[in-house]
Amino acid sequence: MLVNKEKDIDSSGTFDERAKRYLHYMKFKNMNEQWIETAEGEIRIMIDALADYYDIARRNTETMDIGHARAVWEDRLERIKKIQTKLEDSINYSRDRQIETCMNQKFRKNDDIGEDAVALASRK
Repeated sequence: MLVNKEKDIDSSGTFDERAKRYLHYMKFKNMNEQWIETAEGEIRIMIDALADYYDIARRNTETMDIGHARAVWEDRLERIKKIQTKLEDSINYSRDRQIETCMNQKFRKNDDIGEDAVALASRK
């Protein structure tokens, strides 16, 4: 859950330490700084959602005819990828590395049920 912290900002620590706890942005109209407190897990969810959206939109864009609409989508996808990379760098997280780890664990799954099957069969 994102919480807007306009006045109750913990100013302890360096800027880098605070930046890890909060998302910082500035409203240019009034030049007011805004901080949104969020957990690292929520940022990972945002990264994964951006990456999934990027992958789906990239596939759809490749099938489009060359023209203005395709150029707009390609520009938008570049910006989405930059945002994703910026968020990944800020929390030292790599979606590609995480997917690779999950796939390795999936293939190392132990299918030997051994003693568990014997115990379940003897209970019946």
